[in-house]
Amino acid sequence: MINKIKRFSRFLISHKIISAIVIIVLVAGGYWWYQSFSAGSGKISYLTAPVEKGTIVSSISGSGQVSASNQIDLKSKVSENVTYVGVKNSQQVRVGTLLMAFDTTNAQKAVRNAQISLDNAKLSLEKLSDNGNITIPQNKQQAEDSLAKAYTDSFNTISNAFLDLPDVMTGLDDVLHGNEINKWNPNMDYYASGAYGFTWQEVDRLQAYKKSASDAYTKAKVDYDKNFDDYKSMTRSSDTATIEVMLTETYNTTQEVADGVKDAYNLIQLYKDLTTKYQMNIISTADTHLASLNTYTGKANVALSNILQMQSTIKNAKDSIANSDLDLHSQDLSVRSQNLSIQQAENSLADAKATLADSYIYAPYAGVVANVALNKGDSASSGAVAITLITNQSITKIPFNEVDITKVKVGQKATLTFDAIDGLSIVGQVAEIDTLGTVTQGVVNYNVKILFDTQSSQVKPGMSVTAAVITEVKQNVLMVPNSAVKNSSNQKYVQILQDGIPQQKTVEVGISNDTDTEIISGINEGDNVITQTVMSTATTTTQTQNGGIRIPGITGGGSGGTFGGGGNRTTGR
Repeated sequence: MINKIKRFSRFLISHKIISAIVIIVLVAGGYWWYQSFSAGSGKISYLTAPVEKGTIVSSISGSGQVSASNQIDLKSKVSENVTYVGVKNSQQVRVGTLLMAFDTTNAQKAVRNAQISLDNAKLSLEKLSDNGNITIPQNKQQAEDSLAKAYTDSFNTISNAFLDLPDVMTGLDDVLHGNEINKWNPNMDYYASGAYGFTWQEVDRLQAYKKSASDAYTKAKVDYDKNFDDYKSMTRSSDTATIEVMLTETYNTTQEVADGVKDAYNLIQLYKDLTTKYQMNIISTADTHLASLNTYTGKANVALSNILQMQSTIKNAKDSIANSDLDLHSQDLSVRSQNLSIQQAENSLADAKATLADSYIYAPYAGVVANVALNKGDSASSGAVAITLITNQSITKIPFNEVDITKVKVGQKATLTFDAIDGLSIVGQVAEIDTLGTVTQGVVNYNVKILFDTQSSQVKPGMSVTAAVITEVKQNVLMVPNSAVKNSSNQKYVQILQDGIPQQKTVEVGISNDTDTEIISGINEGDNVITQTVMSTATTTTQTQNGGIRIPGITGGGSGGTFGGGGNRTTGR
């Protein structure tokens, strides 16, 4: 193998032109392959569908046979004594005939109690609020008015402070840096120099007081100049945040000015005390300066007090508003809780009324009474057969598993289709539901008898039939194709196109069927949701959407049927 490679290498070296041609061919071929692959990869495109309003029908399906018997057992739904029997064996009855009644004493009492509970719940809601409407507490309105006034007063307080502060700063400057005592030196130098006979320790104290007064003035001057510039840029219409900042800044500046006045006063007072100690003459200017400084201190203290009062008023008003907001939140929670109590009371009342209605057995359809199993005065048990009725209408018996049976109720409509009769669809209704299930290979099933609303001579006993029971119908709801709804972290979401870019939107879903899902919130009518992502290729292909044809307006749970029933089981989400 090595010898072959060596011979091939020597061949390429000795035939340079051929080698160059081979390399060019390889490079050109690679480039052509890359271009072909790139062209074939194409770009991503999206299939979309609009979010539309319509009617969505949810159903569950099962299969069985047309019954050879058209016998229906009408069962007691209460455990009470029989108080009335209106029929006898072999008697023909019409739809709606009262067949049997049970003692309603307990049922009527339950209705009354439920009504009282509902009235009390509504009364409690009225006490909590204005018929469920959250009202702003009076103290909150007062606090808001107080806060608004406090900001106005704060502007006035700041303005008043700056009526006095310029005079205080000018006066303090004159006291420290004026030269009415000695035209060659500032006043504070005179006060700090001491006199003949002062000890060096006393002179050091005077010098320390002078430095403290000088430093305090310098710091106060810097803060004052900045504060005054900020004040000049403020207006009465300035926002509340600016006013609060200015209050704090003015308070700090006034505090600095007050400290400067105090240190100047301390310097002059020490000079006066030491002079008195040594029984020397005190210049009259010292008393004048001390009197002026006392005046300045009073003005600064008034400004500080007014500013503190405004800050306290603002804080108290804010705290009152915050407490009122907490009260509102608490009121809102109480109202919501009471609304839930009302809903529960309404449900209890509806259940009590339903139990009262269950105390009467009416003929659901015309037929002949085959057997009256209970007599007046008998004690009935819930689920016990009371009357057996034979009808002229066809019946089918459909088994449903323990999950689906919870959604089936007597009176629900169903769509019936037949394997042997192509195109025939009959509407029926649930007439009877077994209370006891049967276990087959570990699966619990409950038989449901469905009565045909119309008769057809084509339908024979024993024929296979598929029934789609309509469990829920919602009209004028937003809906999207099932393929548009996706799951992530236990949340449902869809993608909509915005400027050609997919945007994920979390949604709340309701019921669904084989083709569509109800959208409760998260997107709006007219949005375009992505139902499929397509990568285009060099070969043109036709993309179709799984799930059949979607017809806006009304969607069903499967094939055929007046109510869109049949097909696979669909449930609400």
